[in-house]
Amino acid sequence: MVKYTLLLLVLPVTGAVILDLITALVPVLTLLASLICIPLAAVVVNRAILAELQQVIDVVAPEPPDDEGDTALPGVAGTGSQDARP
Repeated sequence: MVKYTLLLLVLPVTGAVILDLITALVPVLTLLASLICIPLAAVVVNRAILAELQQVIDVVAPEPPDDEGDTALPGVAGTGSQDARP
C-alpha cells in the first residue's frame, strides 16, 4: 500500500513542486498535480485496502460450501423452500 501512495501521490506532487520552483511559475503545476493525484491515490489505496480486507474475511469467515439439496426447513415460512407447504 505504501508503494501505491508513493507512486501516485508523493512522487508526482514532489516533481510538480520542483518544476514550479525551477521554472519560477505560479504554482500551477503543483495545483494541477494535486487535483489529479490526490483523488487518484485515494481511489487506488482504498481499492487496495478493500482487497486486503476481503482476503482477511475469506480466511476468517469463509463461505459455507453449497449443498446440492434444499437446505430449507420444511414448513417454515421464509426459508426458500417452494415445495414444502404447511
